[in-house]
Amino acid sequence: MTEFCIRKAEQLFVQAKTLHGVDQPAATLRLLRSCLELAPQHRQAHLLLADVLEQQGNVVEAATALEQAVSRIPNDDELRFRAAVLQLDAGQFSAACGHLQQLHSRYPTDENLLIELALMWRNTRQYPQLLASLDPIGDTKLQQLVDQARAVVEPAAKPTYAYSSMQLQLLYQHGVCMLGTGHDNARDIPHYSTYLITNDDIIETVVRFVSCASQLLWRWPAVIAFSRQAEVLAHLLGHGLGVEVIPHDRVGDFSVSPSNPAPLGVSDLLTPGWETASPAAAQLATHGSLFACGVVDIPNQRRLPTFFGLPCGERVCLPWDRLGEARIGFKPEGLLHPLPRETDTRPPEVIAGDYWPVIRERLAHGPTGPTTHLLQLFSRSHASLHPELRKRAPARLPVWQALPNNRDDTNIVQTLRSGSQVEVTSALRALDRQLGRQRVYPAQALLKGLEAAFHRFLQLRTNIADILFRLAPARFGQFLASYLRQGIDAVAIRERECLVHLFGYNPWSPTPEPLLASWVGEAVQSSDRPLLRSELVQSKYGLLFLWDSGQLDRWLDHLLADIDPVVLGTLQWLHDEPAAHSHAHRAAAVLDHANTDVVHAGLELATVATVQLPLPTLDRMIADATLPERLRCAAVSALTAHPFTVVSERLAALRGQTCLRLRAAAVAALVHYDPVDASQNLAAWFATEEDVCAPELLRALNAAPSFHHLAPVLAAMPRPSQVKALVSACQGTLVGFDDPQLLAHIRRYPACYSLDPCYGFADYLYRHANPASERALVFNALGATDHWSAYQAMAVLARWGDEQMADNLERALDYRADHALAALAGRLGYAGCDELPPYLKRLETHFFDARGWPIVCQLAGDDPRATAVRAWIDGSPARSPTWARFCERQLRKQIPAPYRVGAQSADFWVMEKLLPQAFATMHRRVLYGVPDRFAVDLLMYLGTTNPELGRTYARLHVNSQHFGMRLTARLLNHA
Repeated sequence: MTEFCIRKAEQLFVQAKTLHGVDQPAATLRLLRSCLELAPQHRQAHLLLADVLEQQGNVVEAATALEQAVSRIPNDDELRFRAAVLQLDAGQFSAACGHLQQLHSRYPTDENLLIELALMWRNTRQYPQLLASLDPIGDTKLQQLVDQARAVVEPAAKPTYAYSSMQLQLLYQHGVCMLGTGHDNARDIPHYSTYLITNDDIIETVVRFVSCASQLLWRWPAVIAFSRQAEVLAHLLGHGLGVEVIPHDRVGDFSVSPSNPAPLGVSDLLTPGWETASPAAAQLATHGSLFACGVVDIPNQRRLPTFFGLPCGERVCLPWDRLGEARIGFKPEGLLHPLPRETDTRPPEVIAGDYWPVIRERLAHGPTGPTTHLLQLFSRSHASLHPELRKRAPARLPVWQALPNNRDDTNIVQTLRSGSQVEVTSALRALDRQLGRQRVYPAQALLKGLEAAFHRFLQLRTNIADILFRLAPARFGQFLASYLRQGIDAVAIRERECLVHLFGYNPWSPTPEPLLASWVGEAVQSSDRPLLRSELVQSKYGLLFLWDSGQLDRWLDHLLADIDPVVLGTLQWLHDEPAAHSHAHRAAAVLDHANTDVVHAGLELATVATVQLPLPTLDRMIADATLPERLRCAAVSALTAHPFTVVSERLAALRGQTCLRLRAAAVAALVHYDPVDASQNLAAWFATEEDVCAPELLRALNAAPSFHHLAPVLAAMPRPSQVKALVSACQGTLVGFDDPQLLAHIRRYPACYSLDPCYGFADYLYRHANPASERALVFNALGATDHWSAYQAMAVLARWGDEQMADNLERALDYRADHALAALAGRLGYAGCDELPPYLKRLETHFFDARGWPIVCQLAGDDPRATAVRAWIDGSPARSPTWARFCERQLRKQIPAPYRVGAQSADFWVMEKLLPQAFATMHRRVLYGVPDRFAVDLLMYLGTTNPELGRTYARLHVNSQHFGMRLTARLLNHA
């Protein structure tokens, strides 16, 4: 019977080996397990079983299989070694240590064994043992491990390691898992200084955490919240993990012991010192069981939670607990006093109920995209995770579900109607690709499917709206109009926020009814919706819709009498929108407001819109020492709206003020006026001013609009120390004016200008100075800390005949990228038209990205060389499309996110000058195609530089369904 079992087992092994060769793992595993049941000591079957399991990603199962093989064949050292290697990969260090030490006693010089033993000691941080075993050997292959261990044992020799991201640094140095939010790809997680965490961020972070916990076998008996704001997150994580949720008022009810394992603690935003404020949270952090939505000021944290979403600065808030100043977009230094918080007063479980259906739908289809990256990262770096995570459960490689491949319109329509969010996202990507190839026809079934998906998925509305508008703009306008006509009360709170953001980024509205205008008016009339009014005011287009529909006058008084965040947001919008400055006279009505930040915003609005506020009111503010200094400075700045003859005596009287900031505001006001009027006042001011080197006064001078404003100041300064301070702060401004009169002052104080000169200084001397007398100044500029300035000085010396500098500059073209680009910029500065081609080829090959764009602008600014560059581009059929794509890509990057009426941001003139045919093709394609933010800027540029062509395009877009295009077209038609 025994011989029969052995023969039968051998047959099964041969069959399994054959199936393994044709890649049938399931059948192979079944035959191998049957083989081992008949012959438990079949060595080759054990090895093949471990190989198949490992290839499928089941490292833990493979290690367990070999551990059983070692127990059945204890004298087989190869099996023992293979088992130890797999146990190391699975993070089972204790079992691996026993096997490796037993083998080491038998084979003390085996190289492969020593490497695995060293890796085990390194991963378990047993560096003295690592040194004791490897240091006497002297094997060069192991020297790196020896050096690493010695660096830990001997801190003085500890090297520094550079990590490619903050996520990897936190993982490998502290064992912390950083998950990211809805606005990153889980690889590049940015640090936010001021950030409003959105609903999408909450959903994405929770989905990533729950997916990783389920795939990597992390388990907790309960979830406990440490604050009311964190209870919403606790309920979401409790639902996802399927465990009990303990509210924050029962924090004292839990204890950690071997019989009572640690629950998962949940915090909202952890600020430095949280360990002292919450000892319970610190205890859970020690046990690897603390999750936080965000960590504030990471460098000053003494301890970090095991899991968190994003690293952030001091102005970050949750969707259900907003900071007033963060909501309306102010920086921390932008307000004099903090605004009250805006908190959703509903119970936490009710707020969590708004998020859970979407999270459940996402979790039902397995991890995808960024979550897949996190799973791979945490699995691969299991040995670097928090020690308690490694104890909680062994890691295993995740198995995730592939996305469906939607290849035809029928499949896409069916997915849009009944698919999950993951499947709909894949279908939208397929649609977008087909739209790019113009292979999509707006069939009724497809449009209805997109509209159905618009209702079902809030997070995808922006993408769906974009595709709907591209397929059928008129139908989309009618669809959105009918949806919004339901009124505020008929739309759920999360849908409202999504629609407000939709209008903020995709400003579509059919003519003649601006959809959001009635919604803003309805919200203003309601006294119980301050959160919605704040959202509408902070939306880029909320008040623009009111302004375009002619209803802003009707509702502006209501908005300026609303809660403080709404008033501040309205004043900020009026300040940032030059086309709406006709309403800036309303600033006078807020000068008596109880909130000093509102008064400050009103003063800044009046200053930028040149609205003359009552002089007695401004005098009272300036003289009131109890007011904040910044408010009094804003009152001084508001004087600039009045004629110089009216305010000159007031500004002169401020020279006796003890407040340095007030004197700086007076200097800035003087610089604002015509230099003929203000020059004598400025000269008198700095001839006797003792603290002229104060940063406030230097910043005020740095804002001068012309050299003629600064010339009397330079002449009036009696001491070189004052000149040195002024030049250090304002050298870039002085050189940028490119006024020949500055050369006399440079010759008077050469030492002040040769101390770390700015970029452009050497070029200024080349244009205006004498090589014989100013060569020393240019030579000193070679030591500038900014290598761009140094290479520019090298180029100027080469232009003056220094052959050694010319050779140095040519050699620098082969240095590392940043130095080579600076050297190339210097070399192109004096290259003749016939010398340009090789340098242009180098620019095109190595620096055709954002770094090379300033050089392209420099070439386009010089007419003879611009003509030569254009001829060189036209000389090759393949070169013009390459340069055109590069230019358009850089121009699109220059377009800012907010839209301002009449604004124009990108350097279109560069492409028009170097690539006239490509520019003409581009503006026809863009302005006859689907409007976007880039098209708005391009239309404004054409209307400014080529009014006839601009008005031709404007007539096409007067009734455009794109809000920015419509306003810009109307502005050009009325010009």
